[in-house]
Amino acid sequence: MMSQSMSWVSMDLSPEVETVISKSLAWVKTPQKIKEVFGNSQKGYEKAVHAYSIRNQLRHSENLVKQINKNEAKYYEDIVSYSKEKLMLYPYHLSDKVVRGLRITPFEYYSSILEKTMEHEKSYDSLPNFTAADCLRLLGIGRNQYIELMNQHRSSRKLFRKKPVKELLPTKPIDINIEPWFLVQPGCILEDDIALIKPNERVLIDNIVDHGRQIAGTLEYDCVHSLYRKGLVYVDVPIDNDDYIVVPPLEGFVMNRVLGDYFETLLYKIFVSIDEHTTVKELATVLDMDVQNIKNAVSLFCRLGFAYKKQTGVDLNSLDPSWKTHVSQIKSRTYTAPEESLLVELESAVAEDDSFPSDATTNKSKSSASIERSKSSMSISSDNSFFAPSSTVGTSKRIAFLYDSTLTAFLMMGNLSQGLKSHAITMFEVGKMADESLDSFLTELDNVEIVEGEGEAQRYFEHARTLKDTILFLRNNPSMGSMAVDLLRCESLLNLDRNTCSRLLKKNYELLVSMAPLSNEVELRSCEELPHFGPVIPQINSIWFKLFLYSVANSGPTSVLLSRGTLLSELPLELRECDKILVTSWGHDGGVIPSANALFTLNDMLNHSALFVQAYGINGESSIIVVPFPFSNKSKNDDKKSNIYTKWAKHPAIIKLSRVIDLERNCGYITMINICGSKFSMAHTNQVTHDNRNKDLVVQPKLEDVLEEPLGNDEDDNLSEEDYHLVRSSNSIPPKNGFTDEICEKIYQEEIENELFNDCPQNDTTTCTSSEPQGFDARQQKLESLRLDLKFGDLSVLDKTTELDHQNLEKNQRTSQETNLRFDDWTILDCYFGIPLFDAGVNQIICDRMLSNGLWDSSSLEQLVKSNSELAVKLKEFINTYQAPSTWSEDVPLPSKNFYCHKGRLVEFSP
Repeated sequence: MMSQSMSWVSMDLSPEVETVISKSLAWVKTPQKIKEVFGNSQKGYEKAVHAYSIRNQLRHSENLVKQINKNEAKYYEDIVSYSKEKLMLYPYHLSDKVVRGLRITPFEYYSSILEKTMEHEKSYDSLPNFTAADCLRLLGIGRNQYIELMNQHRSSRKLFRKKPVKELLPTKPIDINIEPWFLVQPGCILEDDIALIKPNERVLIDNIVDHGRQIAGTLEYDCVHSLYRKGLVYVDVPIDNDDYIVVPPLEGFVMNRVLGDYFETLLYKIFVSIDEHTTVKELATVLDMDVQNIKNAVSLFCRLGFAYKKQTGVDLNSLDPSWKTHVSQIKSRTYTAPEESLLVELESAVAEDDSFPSDATTNKSKSSASIERSKSSMSISSDNSFFAPSSTVGTSKRIAFLYDSTLTAFLMMGNLSQGLKSHAITMFEVGKMADESLDSFLTELDNVEIVEGEGEAQRYFEHARTLKDTILFLRNNPSMGSMAVDLLRCESLLNLDRNTCSRLLKKNYELLVSMAPLSNEVELRSCEELPHFGPVIPQINSIWFKLFLYSVANSGPTSVLLSRGTLLSELPLELRECDKILVTSWGHDGGVIPSANALFTLNDMLNHSALFVQAYGINGESSIIVVPFPFSNKSKNDDKKSNIYTKWAKHPAIIKLSRVIDLERNCGYITMINICGSKFSMAHTNQVTHDNRNKDLVVQPKLEDVLEEPLGNDEDDNLSEEDYHLVRSSNSIPPKNGFTDEICEKIYQEEIENELFNDCPQNDTTTCTSSEPQGFDARQQKLESLRLDLKFGDLSVLDKTTELDHQNLEKNQRTSQETNLRFDDWTILDCYFGIPLFDAGVNQIICDRMLSNGLWDSSSLEQLVKSNSELAVKLKEFINTYQAPSTWSEDVPLPSKNFYCHKGRLVEFSP
């Protein structure tokens, strides 16, 4: 626990107060509103200034705190004490004060932290990520070493001779990496220290004391490291305004926990924002932050080895001779362009092989030609204004592929390959994988052996394989301009405020592409001014969008939206008749649960969150179809498996949906659900029988068996409020038959549909069974059910590597009755924008259609921006219809009322 004398440092400060303090405003210049926060007490304000300065490790001489606390040494002692208590990073930017003045080196600082942590028997996970990484770098104590030390400490107590933790810790830092461009500074050197060092070390000390800091590469290598281990010198990592910084795949990073202090937050902001084509000063401008703070953070990245300078400005030939043996390691951390690096490797390999000179010459010419083709393929098409040419591909704008943490979890947990985990950690912690690192990432993905299996393992392999194909598709298509591709994690963008994120995206990217589906737990940060194949606003990735779809399309399973705190006495009749219901907690992914005895579970969940409950299946699970869009396919290489989806564009619900959502210039997929013949379905279905050889097998309907219904001429493309079926009261009465205006004509059509529904005999309902779902994992349920279970017999429609075998088809179906379903048996469940990764077949279809339909053309992208903006406006208006704008300020507002949705009609109700 923090001492009583330091407890005031943790006082809560509002953002407004922190903004005033950061501007170094004295009490007399402080706004009256801020003065009232402190009860017009100047002492209260000064205490807040002191607390803010210590928490943010501000330099005493450059901030307002110097006018309040005149004791500079005591102030820095307070900073070190507070930082230790909070397990913060060592304040390297204050090394001149902490090392020289207080004689506290980073090694001593982290030794003290580990000592207290072990004395209180805390786990290794209690150390924040960056603090743990620095401990590993300096003390060589990682997770395994920490556990071993804790075991030794505990065993010593059992033997009745308690050994102090300090005796178990190392007495000197391990050898660390010191780059030749680092600056060596003198520490706190006493006369006793000089007497114990070697003569050559004494010469080096005299040099830096007399002449000031020295470049490490100009000094003797062993002397620099020896004096650093003794704590007599420390190193600065200089960063200039015009430096370019490269972030390679992380090595030595420790994934423990996030602390949330000011500096750690800054580090994660820079992680996702930095790239090797933006200077430090430009980055500060984009983030709208003080450039010195950016330099401090970048300096730490270089110190920890998580980043390095693109150009150090140090001539390797001018280094001290003692550094020559380490030149190879230094060169490995020096930036070279990918094409130059490849050419150097090829020429080196050819030069070393003298046994076959003729072949070597041939290989060299072929390699050079190959590199030239690679360079030419990276040229940017000048015919497309969205992909305007630039001086070099590296500095031109790129494509951003947005993913969520689910993808990184699949890559880390799947045991796919050892090298892949490093890239997955980078994708999660950095939140970004730049195009310059994609070659090694793709190599690791290509090494993943695809193993046919089931369950979780198969999902991991499928995502890895499809991710590789997607990156190659986005990266290597000349028709798209062969633009560079960066991978961005959606959650990492949340570290930036909305305006900063928009500036960053507009500066670096021409196009945004999202993976699909993104988790409902992701709060999206995007830029509406850029073309985006994905959800352009956060509300699209929410329950409100589902209700919007149902209202627009007059479709969707029976659903109930319940506000938080609602006490549900019983489920609506339609949901009680279901064996399975789909339950989605607000801001989370949905899960399928049995409807029997679900009332207790729902009421318990309603105490903590709003819920969205939907009909999911009668006598088992529902059948779900994935329908990719765009629907039209202009390619000359059309095949039956791809064109089979074209008929779904004629589904009445999808036709209505296409009037509001641009399904031809965007990409993604629609999930259609058949709840297996419930009493409240509008259509009749035939009995689905089991295969006699396997009682658990249900013969799935075939895509070609889904009959196309003749569609009436509906020339009204302009949707009025009635088209959304925004019904506020269940007591509203439709107009009598005979009205001829367009609005009443639509309602009359609904009236006829209702009559047909009511006339459906009860005994015509289909009895459809299916295997029980394994667990209630929402994402597993969603992704596995999205694999398009519809078959040509028992062969998947999406399996592009097999052809239809009519003999096997007849053999497998000889004991089964074919199912003949109509369009009306299928209703919209959801719509997702982006490129899916859960199924290679669906992914391939969408990618092919994006190319064949010219979705990359400038005119199409311009129209996409417009249609995305229109969709965003309509969705927000829809939400405002049921949620007063004055009652919500967040992106996705919680429902304040309960709503019942049936066949696209949204009605407010009281449970």
